[in-house]
Amino acid sequence: MITDDCIIIGDDREKRLRKAIRAANNSGQATIFLSKEYDPNQYGVARLDQKGKCEKIKESADNRRDYSITGLYVFPKGVTEFAKFVEKSVRERYEVTSLSQIYLQENKLQAQILGDNFKWFDTNTFDTLLTASNYIKKRQIKN
Repeated sequence: MITDDCIIIGDDREKRLRKAIRAANNSGQATIFLSKEYDPNQYGVARLDQKGKCEKIKESADNRRDYSITGLYVFPKGVTEFAKFVEKSVRERYEVTSLSQIYLQENKLQAQILGDNFKWFDTNTFDTLLTASNYIKKRQIKN
């Protein structure tokens, strides 16, 4: 699942997605993709332990160790059963962060950090959409 306002550019996107899909198919693991790029106070965030395993998910950051959760997720078959337990947030929405939290509680969540070779855009405003468009245009001109 990818949210409609998320653009991710990177060299090995397909490889990372295949890894997440294998985990979903083989062991029922959900995968969230993380970034340090944006203001984590605007996005759901994840905190990882020393081994890189997700230990906490919440709606906003309070620590520099927190990673922004991008709009790219892979959920295994049966996700609709977990989704039945998601309640509306204080924003009166059904949040994907809440669904990811359920997988974390069930010890069925893995995280992949998007490194420096990735660019993530959350295009939920006209300004961020313009920023993403300009970046892509510059990249196309270079190539």
